[in-house]
Amino acid sequence: MNIVRKDIDQNNAILTLSIVQSDYAEKVDKKLREYRKKANIPGFRPGMIPVGLVKKMYGKAITAEEINKIVS
Repeated sequence: MNIVRKDIDQNNAILTLSIVQSDYAEKVDKKLREYRKKANIPGFRPGMIPVGLVKKMYGKAITAEEINKIVS
């Protein structure tokens, strides 16, 4: 993660955050494994859902959630 502060004047500044995939990839994978164990999807036994299917269904939402946690 890169944080850059650019002062405009005495009272104002601009903060620029640069987040790379390595900052959040591990947390997203961990959260996907947790969802895999808890999800109840028809056609699969509980806890036996393929990670690829969980990633396809919930991947974008989990990624956005983890990035928002890092930024805040």
